[in-house]
Amino acid sequence: MKKTCIFAAEFLAAGLILAFLAISGARGAGISCRAEKQLECSKEAARQPFTDIIPQTENEQNSGQNAENTEEISIYCQSSKSVVRLDMQEYITGVVAAEMPSSYGAEALKAQAVAARTYFEYKRRRGGCGKNDSCAVCTASGHCQAYADKNERRKKWGKSFEEKEARIQQAVRDTQGEIMTFGGEVVLAMYHDSSFGSTEAYRDLYSGGKAEYLQSVSTPEKAREVKRIKAINCAEFAHRLMKKFPDCAVRAAHLQNQLEIKELTASGRVKAVRVGKITVSGSEFEAAAGLRSTLYSFNFSAGNIIFTNYGYGHGVGMSQRGAAAMAKAGKSYEEILLHYYKGVTIENIDVK
Repeated sequence: MKKTCIFAAEFLAAGLILAFLAISGARGAGISCRAEKQLECSKEAARQPFTDIIPQTENEQNSGQNAENTEEISIYCQSSKSVVRLDMQEYITGVVAAEMPSSYGAEALKAQAVAARTYFEYKRRRGGCGKNDSCAVCTASGHCQAYADKNERRKKWGKSFEEKEARIQQAVRDTQGEIMTFGGEVVLAMYHDSSFGSTEAYRDLYSGGKAEYLQSVSTPEKAREVKRIKAINCAEFAHRLMKKFPDCAVRAAHLQNQLEIKELTASGRVKAVRVGKITVSGSEFEAAAGLRSTLYSFNFSAGNIIFTNYGYGHGVGMSQRGAAAMAKAGKSYEEILLHYYKGVTIENIDVK
């Protein structure tokens, strides 16, 4: 009887052990609740149409460390006419990628990152750009800042994507949270592709405008890099002018006597042009001629009007080509920014 009891007890214990192992084995096969959830998410992702499910590189994984704060912002996408939500780091990366060549020096890319972040902050603190009530900025480069999303960057750079993406992300990380202020206020960080000799003062571009930090300063672009010659047949140009300025009354045969530059800004840009019976702004005439800036002159030859045009853009604030030249000469991004934006302070809004 004693042996029978012992045997029964041993049998019962063995059964309990086997049951425990079976349960443990079943749980082990499932790994963990978190793993089960990840597996289910992976299955769900596999059922979804492919959008931008791109494996992260080591650089992208590491970019989360000491990266731009993960604040989520809204921007208005001009092409799709829709609101897009994304984190700040991605937005600044996309702006730098769209606005400045990735081949520019690291310090120039950093300067662009600070300017882009400052511009966004300026717009946000003033109620946005007006395109959408819920957004601080839009993606129209002529209105706010251009922005290229990750798919656009991948398509644009092709096989060089990883390298160029890493360069720009590094510039964004190295300037995390940095913006420019003047007198305690965020500045309007205007910038443009290139000038020649000197940039334009804000007050000359916008009569009566006040932005003391946007002065006319020297800029190191070389003429061969920013000079453009353009010839337009006089008859064609006279037609353009009549269409744009119906009251000008110009004629192709007399065009040479009907066009005259009347006023220049301190930096040498055209402020006013006489067009027949009227006077138009330098920028209006620039648009009619299809030029790239108001830094131009013209003469006439063999039935054509010949334009000599320097630079690209409005000429105010940081010249991107100038920034690239300064970076190549060994200047830091801080030196670049303090040169183009006079009297500003570089602050970090992420530091509490």
